[in-house]
Amino acid sequence: MIIYSGAASLTVREDILEFFQQALQFSSDLYRKTTETVKEKGILVRPPYIDYPEKVEFIMEKSYMSSSLNPFVNRRPLNAVEISHLFLNLFLNTETNLLVSMIATSFAQMAQSKEVRK
Repeated sequence: MIIYSGAASLTVREDILEFFQQALQFSSDLYRKTTETVKEKGILVRPPYIDYPEKVEFIMEKSYMSSSLNPFVNRRPLNAVEISHLFLNLFLNTETNLLVSMIATSFAQMAQSKEVRK
C-alpha cells in the first residue's frame, strides 16, 4: 500500500494513475480481509500500544536526534514514530523470513535432484 500510494502521488499519466489507484484499493481490501481473518483465528500480532502523554513536552536540546545515533550517550526514551518503525521492521522481517523459508522448503520437496534438495 505504501509503494502504490507513493507511486500514485508521482504519476501524471491517467492510465498509470488509474492502475495504481486500483492496486491500492485491492491491497487495502486484502489487508482488511486478512486482518479480520487473523483476528478471528486469534493470531493477530498487534502493534505496541502507546499511552497518550499526560503532558506536552517540547524538545529543547539540539542533541536530541544525534543522541539516537550513539546508543552509549544520553539514552532517551523512544518516540512513537521510532517504536512504530521498530515494530514494523521486526514484523516484516519475521514475515519475510518465514515466507522465504516456506518457499525454499516447497522447492526442495519438489526437486528431482538430491543435490538441488540440499
